Amino acid sequence: MTTANPLDTLRDAIVANGGKPEDLEIVTKLGVANALARIVRYYIALLGDVYIVTVDYNLPPEKMIAECVCDYVNPNITPANFSITGEGQSNEEIFLLHFDCDMSSAAAIKEMHELGLEPARLEHALAFEKKFPDKQREFSIIFLGSHGLINGYLDVPCLRKGGSKRGLNLRDFYCYWDRYHRFAAVRKKEPGQQPLDSQKVATTSGEASLASGDSMAEAPK
Repeated sequence: MTTANPLDTLRDAIVANGGKPEDLEIVTKLGVANALARIVRYYIALLGDVYIVTVDYNLPPEKMIAECVCDYVNPNITPANFSITGEGQSNEEIFLLHFDCDMSSAAAIKEMHELGLEPARLEHALAFEKKFPDKQREFSIIFLGSHGLINGYLDVPCLRKGGSKRGLNLRDFYCYWDRYHRFAAVRKKEPGQQPLDSQKVATTSGEASLASGDSMAEAPK
């Protein structure tokens, strides 16, 4: 039985991800150990800090939303528009992913899945802002796991700031997010457990727009 050459495996991985075979020269110049160390440092930086929150599914969804302590909550964030399902209390790890580039929602979700993660949902946003209220003053945080069809737009929750105020607002799923946003993610659940609203994503289309502003002054949808 022949053992695969690690460099051949690495070359194949580079090509499979859009690189060129000659890109392997960069790795060999660095040395495989140094190259792998750089990759590990990249993923550590990408995943950032981990935030532990408790989601209390014993509370009715309307009460979970009513207890939000943000200065502003978009009035379209309701149980009718955003389903919240679960049982008991659940301790969740929230990863704030920073890709440091402009990115679509679909691309961000694809990256999450490759890391063994999935998009965080509205209930995670509500638990997060309660425990870490000042984090959204540093950057906007997007929760791509909950989707609501509002006036023809497929919207997702986001925690953001507007001046000195903190808000729980909505943005178009089909935005292109700029490099300053963070994407909230949780560990991927087993099949059938807490599924995403994938049907809404699959059946709704929207125009891509640049989500580069952080003002809460936009008119509610």
